[in-house]
Amino acid sequence: MKPTGSIIGKIDISIKNKFSLNTFPIILGGHDHPIGSLIYNLQNSIFDSWGTAETFILHTEKPLLKEAVRELGFSVGCIKNFYYLIAGIHFSGEILKWLKDNMKWKLIIEEYTPTNVLFFPFLLGKDSRKYKENIKAIFYGIDLNTHIKDLIKAVWEGVFMKVDIY
Repeated sequence: MKPTGSIIGKIDISIKNKFSLNTFPIILGGHDHPIGSLIYNLQNSIFDSWGTAETFILHTEKPLLKEAVRELGFSVGCIKNFYYLIAGIHFSGEILKWLKDNMKWKLIIEEYTPTNVLFFPFLLGKDSRKYKENIKAIFYGIDLNTHIKDLIKAVWEGVFMKVDIY
């Protein structure tokens, strides 16, 4: 494993000649969420970065290359002189678009008090090596007192306010 920014080669001579290019190094790039976390010291905290996907990132001094970490769907990477652990909710930005477009929900929370309804945001499914089946999206904890505002809050809690539950 090499850190982001490492020189990992140089342009192939045949490509250089074919396109009349100058010689230049090939430099290892990086994933947008971990690169965005560089401005923070995440030794004792977690960075929550979201857009199309939401990720949770923790910086570590040593790589967490353990089978249990991989089985839970976490990834490990390396930037400069530290490692990172990353987990996330794929498709989080699109979940809100789907609810707005397909369900016609207005995803505005006027006041926030936690709800007891849980939203598991796996609309695309979640492959897990730990579990045999492909986990799907669900609402859990709905009863006769549940209102649409509780479901909307559950989406916000499930996508933007809690760490992935596997």
